[in-house]
Amino acid sequence: MVEIGKGDISANRGLSQAAFQENLSFISVDIDRLLAQRTQVFVDILRRTREAFEEGAYHPIPSLVLPATETEDAFRRMWESTHLGRIAVDLTERGCQGCVWPESASTSAGCSTRRPPIW
Repeated sequence: MVEIGKGDISANRGLSQAAFQENLSFISVDIDRLLAQRTQVFVDILRRTREAFEEGAYHPIPSLVLPATETEDAFRRMWESTHLGRIAVDLTERGCQGCVWPESASTSAGCSTRRPPIW
């Protein structure tokens, strides 16, 4: 699995040693730094990764997209760990009970009315 994010590294959070009992490896790659310092290496890796996806060597993790009206169910699924992959709540649905939509989504911080692409 590849997790894209570096919040734990930036915050210097510890890693549980119990995971190593399962013969797991953890590797960190700072993509920002790689792009800035070794641009051609980054471009080559990105190209090879894209080709591998196109050839079917890699598959994206499953994603479950639930409408905003099922937000409670999304949280319940995460809490119960009854899912595999990502769970997303689609906030593009208009008129659902309990949803408050800003006058202009484009000027509201953190709010998007466009569905993000899921690969």
